[in-house]
Amino acid sequence: MSTKKEQELIKQRDKLIAKQKQITAKLQKQKALNKERERKKRTKIHILLGIMLDAEIKNNIFDDVEIQRMIKTHLTKKEDSDLVSEYLFPTES
Repeated sequence: MSTKKEQELIKQRDKLIAKQKQITAKLQKQKALNKERERKKRTKIHILLGIMLDAEIKNNIFDDVEIQRMIKTHLTKKEDSDLVSEYLFPTES
């Protein structure tokens, strides 16, 4: 027979274990979402760089303004287009 104190401790332990499992599942879900976002971002960048390379191959070299327009057209999220713009045209510090 367990004492009332032991039963209470077991109950608390079980609650903590359940909470830990819940938090772990939430973290794993967030990691998966972040990984998917990064994959999509890399895919967009690869598509854009592919378009630019294709244009250069066809001897249709774009000036910076046209490239910036392409970046904004193909990358809908501002942070994605800013990322590529910064990569292609680093600002002088």
